[in-house]
Amino acid sequence: MKKVLRRLISLIGATGIAFFGWRFKIKNAPSDYVDLTTKAIVAMEGVKKKNFAEIRPFAEAVFPELSAEDFDALEQNKKYIKKLWFILDGTAAKKDIPILVADPGLYYYPLLMRLKTFLDGEKGVYRLKEEFLAEAGDQAAFLRTLRCNFANGLIFVGQEAEDIAYFQKKPERRDKVRSGERKKDPMVILEDQKCERIRSLITEQEKKFVTAVYDFPGENALGLDMAAATLDAGALTFTAEALLLFDREIVSPFYDSSDERKLTKLKGTSWIYLSLRNFSDIEAILMTYDVLTELGDDPEKAARMLSGPYRVNNSTKEALFFIELLSGVSIAKELANIDREILFSPDERTLSAALKDTDRAGKLTGKLKVGGDALTVDAAKKIVNVKISALNMLPSPAEPTAETLIPVLKKQFFSARIATSLLTPFLEDGWEALRMFPEISGKGSGNRVEIKASCTLEAYARELGALKKKNP
Repeated sequence: MKKVLRRLISLIGATGIAFFGWRFKIKNAPSDYVDLTTKAIVAMEGVKKKNFAEIRPFAEAVFPELSAEDFDALEQNKKYIKKLWFILDGTAAKKDIPILVADPGLYYYPLLMRLKTFLDGEKGVYRLKEEFLAEAGDQAAFLRTLRCNFANGLIFVGQEAEDIAYFQKKPERRDKVRSGERKKDPMVILEDQKCERIRSLITEQEKKFVTAVYDFPGENALGLDMAAATLDAGALTFTAEALLLFDREIVSPFYDSSDERKLTKLKGTSWIYLSLRNFSDIEAILMTYDVLTELGDDPEKAARMLSGPYRVNNSTKEALFFIELLSGVSIAKELANIDREILFSPDERTLSAALKDTDRAGKLTGKLKVGGDALTVDAAKKIVNVKISALNMLPSPAEPTAETLIPVLKKQFFSARIATSLLTPFLEDGWEALRMFPEISGKGSGNRVEIKASCTLEAYARELGALKKKNP
């Protein structure tokens, strides 16, 4: 009996040692394959805990060909996947390399045995067997290009065996670089910091259904470091969130509790509020304008602008020069007169600003020959209100506007809530789908700006159907 007990204890001990050796020495995580060449990541954390039933109505609106059996298969097999990362490598081998990395967790070996019944081996790299490709219909041509391999407790799927091999060697190459004195190399430190930011960002959003992260390579004019987007669904509501991370903190003046905000009340339900120490950085304003303009016309061009040391284009500079020449107004000096706060109220058709010098605003009225109530100055409160007649084309609020207190925290520099019905007249082709969201809200603090929008299944299906008709 004692001998059997000793053997049992030895077996348990050996199994435990093998497990911990595999878990901490051999097994990798998808985040181990992120480095300075990584452009983008789409991550689904905690796959086996996801409720696919919640996204089913939305998925069926996009892919009506999906059957109940497809969703049943998802529910039955999700237990085999712990994490699912799609990684796009942007500069390695002078091309974009997309790789799907699946982490089965403790199901690694059971899943291998299950998958290999569907796969043919090809020098350590696998592909789907022909009999399964024959059943794939329209997807067969694409599936035939895919290759997969297994290593370090992970499953890799790509379109070329060389791409998979390149990714699998990343941790090995990184370990070599980090040996000895090279671990102090500035590029190594930079890479470690970047990987940690990506890991933290995805971990922060892991309860969302899926998270996408885009890394802006090098420096860019707007100081953008990373952008993230999350999608979630529940109770027939679809929610999209975006997060912009800047490489430095946006300096807000409201760190001292003695500072009071003047422009946190308005009549209406839509607003854009911004508070900065200095509004006179014309270059940054014009660069933002140029990027937003290109974003509407050509998102790829806007992305290229941000990926390099983008500067204001000549046409924008020339337009500004002629405006100043004809009006006799120095825009930079007038912006410098803003005392930390501006508030845009679409419902009231006004742009308000707190001022340092109200006399200067009066002189500006004379230079621009503005009359009536188009520009009014409250000398006692040091606030100027500008009526924007061009906004009269916007739909009026459905109900008489009541006074609203804008939610702004002590260190917050940005707050926004815009009814998308106000944006409809200005939407470019390809952006009409924004109409599915009743409103878009945002807030900014430190080095982050968060934007959020939600919609119902009914609105989602309606706008999706309109897009399909337009682009069959």
